[in-house]
Amino acid sequence: MRVITRNRRSVPIFVLTAMIFYYSTSIFQTAGISQPVYATIGIGAINLIFTAVSVLLVEKAGRRSLFLAGMIGMFFCAIFMSVGLVLLDKFSWMSYVSMTAIFLFVSFFEIGPGPIPWFMVAEFFSQGPRPTALALAAFNNWVCNFLIALCFQYIADFCGPYVFFLFAGIVLAFTLFTFFKVPETKGNLCRIPEEE
Repeated sequence: MRVITRNRRSVPIFVLTAMIFYYSTSIFQTAGISQPVYATIGIGAINLIFTAVSVLLVEKAGRRSLFLAGMIGMFFCAIFMSVGLVLLDKFSWMSYVSMTAIFLFVSFFEIGPGPIPWFMVAEFFSQGPRPTALALAAFNNWVCNFLIALCFQYIADFCGPYVFFLFAGIVLAFTLFTFFKVPETKGNLCRIPEEE
């Protein structure tokens, strides 16, 4: 499947959404959306709205629970994206399933996996190593972002409409890792200043 054609046939999780942003117009075209540019603008609006929602919820709900809720939502959305693409030839309304799944994917991403890792990195480390940890996290994020941007088209060509099943598997792996290995960091920020 060539995503940029009309053919209908996460990596760290915070960069899986990069493929949605980079390739959204092509993905919407592949899904049969007649005006994909407007759907892409809608993604930007949803991104903004749900980032604000996350800011309002982060202190009440906790970092880990928001992260897990976002990951679980992204998992199901990735599955629905692939199902929508696989069944598009049989049911024309599957284009709306794919579009809705993409919008919800971005919503769930901005509820948890988008902003929450930056809170957690800051809260896992004391003041001394915190800047280095944040710099390494940002470096890792951008390297993986670059690799996704570079490789997604090849992966999509190889996997066809099943490409998002692959990403659903990656999201599931990160969800399980988070559930079993990542503690709640709410209120754990080391506020004791380092002695000079």
